Amino acid sequence: MNSSQSGRASERGARPCKARYPVLFVRLLALVVAVALAVPGLAPASPVTLRTAWLSEYEAFAAWYAHERKWDVENGVSLECDVFPTGKNLVDNMRRSGCVIGACGGAAAVFGILGGQVSVIGVAADETAANAVYVRPDSPLLKLKGENPGYPELYGGAAAMQGKTVLAPVGTSAHQLLYFWLERLGTSDAESIVIDTKPEEALKAFTGGMGDAVVLWAPDTYKADALGLRRLVSGRECGITQPILLVADRTFAEANPAQVEAFMKAYLRAVDAILAMPKDELVPLYRRFMETFSGQPVSEAVARGDLDTHRFLSADEQRKLFRSRAEGGLLHFWIEDVIRFHEATGALSRRQVRELERTPFVTSRFLERAAAQ
Repeated sequence: MNSSQSGRASERGARPCKARYPVLFVRLLALVVAVALAVPGLAPASPVTLRTAWLSEYEAFAAWYAHERKWDVENGVSLECDVFPTGKNLVDNMRRSGCVIGACGGAAAVFGILGGQVSVIGVAADETAANAVYVRPDSPLLKLKGENPGYPELYGGAAAMQGKTVLAPVGTSAHQLLYFWLERLGTSDAESIVIDTKPEEALKAFTGGMGDAVVLWAPDTYKADALGLRRLVSGRECGITQPILLVADRTFAEANPAQVEAFMKAYLRAVDAILAMPKDELVPLYRRFMETFSGQPVSEAVARGDLDTHRFLSADEQRKLFRSRAEGGLLHFWIEDVIRFHEATGALSRRQVRELERTPFVTSRFLERAAAQ
């Protein structure tokens, strides 16, 4: 039985196997350990505490599971996880809180890259299907489809969105979805009324009669589904990809590459285990994660929804994304989409965009080393 199999057996309630050794061997082993602890330099090194930053959602699942299985400790680090309410808050407060590695959407990561604070070291997950525009069941937008021949599955229309009110958290991945949706329709958010609203507040306001559409992310999307709202469009229909990025404090990573590599080894091991796990085992494990890590007990249906609309990427998939533009690496283009969105909405100036164009914002160094071992 390999380590992942034994862990799953333990989660199902089976007792772990206990090896039996002769009494003399046990006494000799105890003596060796005692000597090692007593002699300086022979005692096993304690794992280095590594403070990491997360939102209370899917991408933290792999970090939590790696720590549960002690795969972080096996690599010489012990993960501490700080939780932040938004990606922007996470990036703004990473250094202040002592966190050296984190995960957030590209919309937030760009500002950490701009300040020279962080580098992108991995892709935690794909949340393209987790962000969506919702309307009420009687919305006329549901009757409009395929106005742009390049996006035949896209609902909505340019004229129909003129002057319409949309509730969305401005500057986030949800806002990025809104921007590209309207662009694909042949209009822009400048021709609509966008009210900056947090998703949980936006959903409440929308069901109370405010606005013509609302942009949400999971788990508020599941609440919207349960309330009978209609999902109009996600990033998939718009032809965009919205990754959750793993970022590292640039100064720390340059000074402590072994610790960043240790994190990546543990995280990728957890990702592989999760990707290989049958859904019937994965769902209860994910529910336990949500309750213990996020403090948010979720139903089986919500857990399955989260697992269906998010996806971890294996080390091999990530390595392909990190290739150069000439070699077909898509990560650069995904981040450039985010930069274009921020420039178009006024969050980035032309000078800042030029600065970002000169900045080497991704590094595959830690991913390559971790995946090779």
